[in-house]
Amino acid sequence: MNNNSAAPDSTQTNESANGNSDQRPSSDTSQSDSWNDNRVIVHVDLNSFYPSCEELRLPLLVGKPHAVIMTHEEQGRITKGVVASCSYEAKKLGVKSAMPLTAALKACPDLVLNRVDIPYYATISEKVMNVLHDCSDILEQTSIDEAFLDCSGKIHALGVHKDKAIDVADSGLGHGPLKREHDSVRNLSYSYLIEDFANSIKNKIKLECGLLASVGVAPTKSLAKIASDFRKPDGLTIVPPAAVPNFLENLEVERISGIGTITKKSLKQMGIETIGQLARTDVQTLVHRFGNKYGIRMWKIAKGLDADPVRPRVEHVSLSSEFTLPDFTKDQQRLLVHLNGLTDELFARLRRKGYQFRTVGIKLVHADFVVETRERSYLRFQDTRESITSAIPALLQKFYSTVPQRQEGQVDSDIMENAPSHSGTELIINVPIRKIGIKLSNLILNSGSGREEGQSSILDYL
Repeated sequence: MNNNSAAPDSTQTNESANGNSDQRPSSDTSQSDSWNDNRVIVHVDLNSFYPSCEELRLPLLVGKPHAVIMTHEEQGRITKGVVASCSYEAKKLGVKSAMPLTAALKACPDLVLNRVDIPYYATISEKVMNVLHDCSDILEQTSIDEAFLDCSGKIHALGVHKDKAIDVADSGLGHGPLKREHDSVRNLSYSYLIEDFANSIKNKIKLECGLLASVGVAPTKSLAKIASDFRKPDGLTIVPPAAVPNFLENLEVERISGIGTITKKSLKQMGIETIGQLARTDVQTLVHRFGNKYGIRMWKIAKGLDADPVRPRVEHVSLSSEFTLPDFTKDQQRLLVHLNGLTDELFARLRRKGYQFRTVGIKLVHADFVVETRERSYLRFQDTRESITSAIPALLQKFYSTVPQRQEGQVDSDIMENAPSHSGTELIINVPIRKIGIKLSNLILNSGSGREEGQSSILDYL
């Protein structure tokens, strides 16, 4: 969400995209931004991610109105579909996400169209998440282009180092006015530290991945998310604990994640249109109207009191690798060669992350973009390259049959390690293959891998 209204004075902002970069916090210590024992949560939102990935692939798109389209039609022949995302140049002309292509072309006849390519975008996202992994104590990826980082430990360590230097220099201040001035300088110094840390995240994403990101920093996840939405593109908004009420006061209630059209309408009927008004509403009134869980959640977010932790998402862990064939083919042996070629890279990632796996799957994408998958599960967890390669021939065979029948969306999953496979030489769908992939799932960490449970990357979600 983009809002061009002025930020509250006690909120630090960096609007490098608009030429106002490196705005420093105010030195007015009456609005102390001391974080004390508060968490430092960062939310990173990659700006216009799909179109930005397309610009990395084709730099000539930079500065032009272009859009990524959800369609079944091939690249270069797109005549219908829906806009998945578009460049900021296209947005200025009225193109929006979820807009039918016909309406988008009416708003912008010169709109350049690209077909959605999720595997490619996931590769770029992986690079970003690896950068964020190194910048965080705990990383929680919430989508292909967004993530929360708990940076409390890293910031605290930097702050302790800086505080020790200040204490050595000013150990004789006592408890008078000089001591109060010293504490104010310490708070201001700490705010600089957090701003520099957040800017370093943005700069690393730009330098190492070629992408712009809007970043929000706050004591809670919900506030960090609201802060990252406050300035786009390429913005930085930092909301210190003392600035939370002022920052939220006049913001629209729909900026809170989960408050949609219906809830917004209900709140408006109650005379509540801003987050500040929501914070001043009796919590029992909200519980009566919206239920215990939802009512309390809204109230806590509005008060800046929610304590939802940053959690690494590891409940559906998998690793995958894909490859687009130089020439489409139906030949089983050629596909087998290419699939085996993916194994080295995938196994290296498995070892690097310290995982064992139980399920091997392969994917074939036909020339008409129909996707088929087959899976096979071992009885026990595996950690060798041979466990991958030995499963591939039988899995590939399952795409071939002398009986050309197939159920849409069919996925085979074997319980036994050496289950029988189909026989035949003809593809079930008699269309050449354009892309192949391998996925390892049902993963667990090896004991003694050295990897902390609280750290993860996009490899854990693919």
